[in-house]
Amino acid sequence: MLGPGRGPTTVVANGVRQAATYMDIAGGDSRHLVIFDLGENRSWSERISTREESAGGTTFGVWGK
Repeated sequence: MLGPGRGPTTVVANGVRQAATYMDIAGGDSRHLVIFDLGENRSWSERISTREESAGGTTFGVWGK
């Protein structure tokens, strides 16, 4: 979740790394990370995006800024 002191770069990097560890344990074929931006002064189009990020040889679909 984005918030004061927790910008998108840090949140995504930490989230992908943490989720990759969970996936190593749980397995599965689909890997997604959802980032919530609670910024009240931004429109939905400014808060929502999709991209791919990788960690530990695992690629994730990242939803959110």
